[in-house]
Amino acid sequence: MAIPSRPRNTNRFISPRWRSRLRLAGFKGQPFYVDQQGRSSGRRTVVHEYPKRDMPYTEDMGRHAMRYQITGYLVQAPRDPQGTGPEHEMYHGMFRDYDLARDNLERVLCEPSPGPLNDPYNPGFILQGYSSQPLFMCERYTIVEQRERGGFCSIEMSFVEAGAAAGAGVPTDTAGQVLIAANAAMAAAASAMNAAQQRINRPGADLKTALAAETGQ
Repeated sequence: MAIPSRPRNTNRFISPRWRSRLRLAGFKGQPFYVDQQGRSSGRRTVVHEYPKRDMPYTEDMGRHAMRYQITGYLVQAPRDPQGTGPEHEMYHGMFRDYDLARDNLERVLCEPSPGPLNDPYNPGFILQGYSSQPLFMCERYTIVEQRERGGFCSIEMSFVEAGAAAGAGVPTDTAGQVLIAANAAMAAAASAMNAAQQRINRPGADLKTALAAETGQ
């Protein structure tokens, strides 16, 4: 009796989908490799506890700023034996010489302006309240280089969400401002007319002289 052959699993060598979504990490266009990373946020709360009551009340005060703690690294890439031009100095979007890539990354980490942070594991990550990728600033970084590991450096980086100042981006109510200005002008005109009328009511007053005195003309 022939034993039926076991069907071959043709899918076991297919790469998981999450691998296809991975991308190179980077900050402000300067790439680096990631050994590990952590992302943290949450809700800012105030807990109210009352005497003679077992149940507290937790008040929500908004979201904590998003923070990243990333351990990255840069490594010397192999030289291209066939290449001599400037285009051969690059390897997968970064300098083959790790020290040049390190200097470029350190330069943008020190800049006072925020910039995009490429999360290699969450390429489509968008925070609530944003219509596009949020910007981050580097709070602190540490570059470690060791004698035993030439051509290699590790970088500990702390990033915080830049966000926007309170009230920034609020649209201007132009129609409302025009209405307020018009009401103020009408009130000023009415006040001038009332004052002129009081001058006219005085004995021997002249209308033209009274209006000129109130309007300054």
